[in-house]
Amino acid sequence: MELRLQDARTTVGQSSLCAKTPLLTNCWEILKACVKEPATMKPSCLHLKMEHMQNFGSFKIRGIVNQFKSLPRDVLEGERQLVTMSAGNYGRSFAEACYNFNMQGIVVLPEFAPLSRSQYIKNKGLKVETVSSNLLSERVMSYEKDGLLFLHPFDDPTLFYGYSSIAQEIFDDNPNTEIIVTCCGGGGLLSGISMAAKLRNPDCLVYGVEPINANSMYRSFEAGKAVTLSSSNSIATGLSPPYAGKHAYEVCKSNVNEILLVSDEEIVAAVKALYNHGLVVEPSGAAAFAAFMFKKIPNVSNKNLVIVLTGSNITAEEMKALLTEKC
Repeated sequence: MELRLQDARTTVGQSSLCAKTPLLTNCWEILKACVKEPATMKPSCLHLKMEHMQNFGSFKIRGIVNQFKSLPRDVLEGERQLVTMSAGNYGRSFAEACYNFNMQGIVVLPEFAPLSRSQYIKNKGLKVETVSSNLLSERVMSYEKDGLLFLHPFDDPTLFYGYSSIAQEIFDDNPNTEIIVTCCGGGGLLSGISMAAKLRNPDCLVYGVEPINANSMYRSFEAGKAVTLSSSNSIATGLSPPYAGKHAYEVCKSNVNEILLVSDEEIVAAVKALYNHGLVVEPSGAAAFAAFMFKKIPNVSNKNLVIVLTGSNITAEEMKALLTEKC
């Protein structure tokens, strides 16, 4: 595993599509105002991993460049197309990679995906199809039967290794990291971060954060296996897949200490708080900060804490709507 982690980091580091994002250090004095009764949970250090500043507005490109490294020859030579499914950010970075490598592809979106992301993907020359969220897998399987190659948007170990570069950068910049908190959708990002974090420091606590109404990994931890939800709906659309990844669940159950839940109202409050401190973060990208704001993270007092902000793909109109929403 260690070799694959290092290989993936090299791939990400050498790609012109990826950037090393900054770690904003020692933020407690600035951000403690976001927390009610902050004295009861003061960490020794609070840092923000600014992955929302990643190219194309989210962490997804790290995993995708690692996926593209392993594509078969018939795809690389244009004889076979790619297909994927996405609520937006994976599709956006997928479209950028296809455009960069001159490949054709199809992105199947759930009906709740923001229109801005659908249009962005179309502008990169890819076909977009919108279906009900419970039909995503069925539609992708039909394309596979037609000969297209499916790249999974979250349950692919190749993705995990690409995302692990985030944790490796965190420990390079902050070797004494004791807690890492990040969002969780299908589990790909959480898998990659937790693998690398536990390798660098087995005592590091890793927490994933999900919306209450899109809590597939939380339910999976309860059930002891990856589960599919009967419904999954949140303002954090990128954290609302209908199921937890089977591969991701196996990695997370071995490396993640706990899955934390936040409400949509708490996520909106976190987006507002970050915006008021000059940071534009979409709802999915702000979930981990919501867990911090509302004291969902255990054992943070006197700990070296890193919160990962994961995405900034939100339009001015969407942000305006959030900022005027009552929490």
